[in-house]
Amino acid sequence: MPSTEAAARNPADLWGTDLLVQLDWKRLAEVAVKVVESAGFECRQLEQDADGGGLYVMARESQPEQRTHLRIAPWDSVRAEAELVERFHRRLVAENLTNGILIAPGGFSEDALCVVGDLPVELVDGETFLNTLRRLPSEEQTELFDEATSGDCLTPTCPRCGERMAMRNSEAPEYDGKGEDVRFRNSMRVRRQIRCDSLIVESRVRVSFHKSVHCKTMIVRGRVNGNVECQGTVEVHPEARINGVVAARAVRRFSGGIVNGEIRTFSDGVVRLPDSELGVKPVWGCTAYPVCKAVLDCPREI
Repeated sequence: MPSTEAAARNPADLWGTDLLVQLDWKRLAEVAVKVVESAGFECRQLEQDADGGGLYVMARESQPEQRTHLRIAPWDSVRAEAELVERFHRRLVAENLTNGILIAPGGFSEDALCVVGDLPVELVDGETFLNTLRRLPSEEQTELFDEATSGDCLTPTCPRCGERMAMRNSEAPEYDGKGEDVRFRNSMRVRRQIRCDSLIVESRVRVSFHKSVHCKTMIVRGRVNGNVECQGTVEVHPEARINGVVAARAVRRFSGGIVNGEIRTFSDGVVRLPDSELGVKPVWGCTAYPVCKAVLDCPREI
């Protein structure tokens, strides 16, 4: 736990990128807003994402028409991906804004750094954010540090209901059903073999398959961890993600859909894949479960 004896230390030594990455997303957002306000801007939240990220609008009081969007990357991702940069840029275009700022304390993937190119998006990683914070007066730095690190500052707040979250070793009870059509509406881990005609993973749902999935068609609107064998087409919708090898007759990726793994297409026969052999990964679950079933991935070591 970070030390709260800040007054006796050099303010420049209080903050570090490790602290920013591990800090509760809500406290990180509060720090970001105060840094923006200290620079003479008004800042208010527009949206709160289920993954701990958020969208804000900032403008100077004397120039309210000159707005800038500030987005904080998902808390449960180690690095911000290209898809987030592209989606943020589309939002700027839709709002007729000329520029935006994207903060990701854990940094950006190589694809994200490449895709930003000439886009009017300023990428701010942890070190860049700290350089801005360290330009504040020493008293303000110390005060911000004390507020951000008081009490349990590393346990995330539930982004849906505001309760505290707790670490657990699975997202939900195992799936043990069978059928021609399988639809996942809640996050869970699946240890058993899944063989079905159609498989659908709904938006905001995260499913980890410990054995390869065998299906005729597959539609992914949420997140999937594991290998997939599909006799037909796999559809990866906007904001969907598959972490694993996908073998199918065709893979249709909508704008913003991501496959983190090899894609194998075939015209005859079936390409056999090894079971995923995924370990049980710890996640943060809302303490209000089952009333609130929110979960956050835990890519950070705490």
